[in-house]
Amino acid sequence: MKRLLSVVLAVLAAAACSDTILPMPGGDGDPRLEFAAEADPRDYLFPTPRASLRRLTDGVAVETMMTHPVGCRDFDADLHRSGSQLEVNVAITPTHTFAICHAGPANYTYTARVRDLAPGDYQLVVRHIYPNGDRPGVVVLNSTITID
Repeated sequence: MKRLLSVVLAVLAAAACSDTILPMPGGDGDPRLEFAAEADPRDYLFPTPRASLRRLTDGVAVETMMTHPVGCRDFDADLHRSGSQLEVNVAITPTHTFAICHAGPANYTYTARVRDLAPGDYQLVVRHIYPNGDRPGVVVLNSTITID
C-alpha cells in the first residue's frame, strides 16, 4: 500500500509540475530556441547532469536533466548569441501555484533545440541557473558544433 501511494504521488507530481515553453522566435537570420521540460518521476537525485547533443537539419538539440531539492518548479530558458558563441541559460524557480507537489527532491528532463543556424562552427554553452541562490549555477555542456 505504501509503495502504491508513493507511485500515485510521483505521477501526480509529474503531472502537476510539467512545464513547456513555446518556441522563442528569432529575428532575421537569428537562431531560435525551442524548449520543453517535464517532471521525471524517478525518486532519486540525478547525478551531475550529462547532456547529450544531437544534430538537427537546421541546428542542434540538447537533452539533459535538472534536479532541485524541492518539488514543483517552473522553467525559463533563453538563448544569447555573440558571433559564433551560443549560450543557452536554463533557470529553475519555485512554482507559484497550489499544485500538489512531490515532498522531496524533484527531477526534471528537458530538451532545448537551437534552430535556424547558418552553416558554420559554433561554440555552444548550456548553463543551469538557480535565480533564488539556493544552488550554484553549473555549465552542463560546452561544445564546438559544426552546421553544414
